[in-house]
Amino acid sequence: MQEFKVNIFTSQENNFLTSFVDPLTKRKVRRCFSTKEDAQVFKKSTETMYKVGPKNKFSNLTIEELIIYFLIEKPKYNKFSKTHCHLIDFIDTFGKFYVENITHNSLKMWLDQIQAENNLKDITMRHIKGDVDSLFTFLEEKEIISESPLRRIYYDQIAPPLKARNLLSESDIKKLLNSIKLYSPGYLYPIIKMFAETGMKTSELVELRWDEINLDNGIVRLNTKLQCQDRTLKISSELVKILSMKKRVSEIVFQTYYKEPFTNFKLVRIINEFKAKKMYIGEWCPMDLRHSFAVIFLSNGGDILELQRILGHKSVYDTKRLYAEAVGKKITNDIINPFE
Repeated sequence: MQEFKVNIFTSQENNFLTSFVDPLTKRKVRRCFSTKEDAQVFKKSTETMYKVGPKNKFSNLTIEELIIYFLIEKPKYNKFSKTHCHLIDFIDTFGKFYVENITHNSLKMWLDQIQAENNLKDITMRHIKGDVDSLFTFLEEKEIISESPLRRIYYDQIAPPLKARNLLSESDIKKLLNSIKLYSPGYLYPIIKMFAETGMKTSELVELRWDEINLDNGIVRLNTKLQCQDRTLKISSELVKILSMKKRVSEIVFQTYYKEPFTNFKLVRIINEFKAKKMYIGEWCPMDLRHSFAVIFLSNGGDILELQRILGHKSVYDTKRLYAEAVGKKITNDIINPFE
């Protein structure tokens, strides 16, 4: 941490101004005093308060109050701004505690209880842990705590086999898009086409903003989410044309008929309305399109590192864990038996 210092200046009105940068918020704080002695007293007391670092200033705040600070400092893509049941449960359980009283064992017991009560798989628990750990990671960055109490809690990273997923072929996706285009060319079609072309997650698509799209170059720049890396994705000229004709009534690109941002539930509802028309025979969902995008990309000779970048995985290990089977199948199919 840089040395903290309060500066004193004399104003044109012969008052004494103090100025310093808050080590936590990084914002400049100014105070005005009529005498130099008062300014020096304030300087000494403030420097003493910050002498042992930010942890001292926030030692009397509860988890609830630290979450409010977290939301103020990091309003965008903050998981604690969502009404997720596990986050509400976390606040109900630990909200009145001070951060120094939150231990590894208490969090492990809470996570184990959630998993047992709801019969959740480890892959789901990884996401729950990640959501909660976003708070502790923030507190680490602000030097309020030295280490997240969740750091030594792990869950198995077991991916379901490809055959257990509903993978669509290129021809299946083409038929699906044609059916949706016939059903809803300006509303549902651009949403599903965006899924098919980019392999986005549902959470990324429903939160997609106009300032993340460059229609001139036909690219989408996704900013960092808690579980994904920043990345730039290419979209087709057809999708560019459709998006260029959309009215920008909000910073959010895709909205419902009622001019409201989509949620996962609202998106599932309009997809189910399309499925009820039976214009496309076959099961599918947005996540199927993401998996299918990845498998088709690799089957067409795509590089696993490039796929990692496109999908936003933090590690190529995650990409290999999910899609190594597709790579293996491609290699097998490329081998020609010389005796046949």
